[in-house]
Amino acid sequence: MRRKFQVDDLVLFTQHVATAMRLGVPLHQTVDLLSGEMVDRPFRKALAEIARDLGTGSSLCEALSRYPRVFPDYYLRILKVGEESGTLPDTMEQLTDLLEKNFRISQKLKRVFAYPVVILTMLSIAGILYTGWILPQFSNVYSELGAELPSAFQFLMNFQRSMFPAAILAVLILFLLARRFARAGWCGLAFDWFDLNFPFLGVFTRYAIASRLTRALAVMLKNGVTLPDSMKLCADMLDNKVATKSIQAARQSVERGETLGTALISETLFPPTMIWMLSAAEVRGDFVGALEHLADFYAVKVDNTIQWFLEIFEPLLIIIVGGLMVVLAFAIYTPVFSIFNMVNAIG
Repeated sequence: MRRKFQVDDLVLFTQHVATAMRLGVPLHQTVDLLSGEMVDRPFRKALAEIARDLGTGSSLCEALSRYPRVFPDYYLRILKVGEESGTLPDTMEQLTDLLEKNFRISQKLKRVFAYPVVILTMLSIAGILYTGWILPQFSNVYSELGAELPSAFQFLMNFQRSMFPAAILAVLILFLLARRFARAGWCGLAFDWFDLNFPFLGVFTRYAIASRLTRALAVMLKNGVTLPDSMKLCADMLDNKVATKSIQAARQSVERGETLGTALISETLFPPTMIWMLSAAEVRGDFVGALEHLADFYAVKVDNTIQWFLEIFEPLLIIIVGGLMVVLAFAIYTPVFSIFNMVNAIG
């Protein structure tokens, strides 16, 4: 099973190797130094062994190919083509650009959802503390005063005693199952379909896939990889199974002699603008240039979509959080005021 490599480590490695080649620094020394800077332990260990291989005369592609669980297929294929054509320094620069821009798109996606996830997590913790600690304290006070609990408060107490542990256990089980199976088999296919079709998220995901696909195709074609092979490697590098199936279907059409633009028409995943521009570029003969232009175009669309989302979502989230905090404060202070009233009545 292929291990999920650390993309940020791979970006750092590629950047430094490209710089070392440009400056004429021995590669085995550069890789050896990099092995001490990597975050991921298996990647760090692999680089130490790669440095030894390079020191004994192995080429960079030969040394990296011994670790297919660390370096993805498209990376090794582009690297091999660069070595065979004698343009390895330029190839490493192009790989660096490809990895950096794809990594930035992934980070932007994480940024979009980090804020609401943090807020909802804090609210969940506050709710757990309230039902698990504050509620029993108020219940004890009411019991000592010999007073009857308010109906809403009694409902919460009954929930806390009977269903709260089961609810926490169910959440933990669902979380563990999601981590284990969310991207596997039919469940992963369902999640990926959801990513592509959910309002806003689907638009963002489609733009991100279009940008990553066109940029990767441009780099591979520029380095001499054939279009069908490039599409196969791109299908493997995408994180979305629906997109992967779509690229594989288009690749079969290209192998039968169709142009890429024609092959993508039947795939509803891709924006019509992208298909039209690719078809026009294939007629003009400026295919790689069109791919690079589309990659930049959809990268800008990703940025604009994120900005639009944040401008709309942040005020909406503030309103939602404010409303939940009012409800939580009401739930906390209502019993307090009831206790004060009972104490005053007794006094």
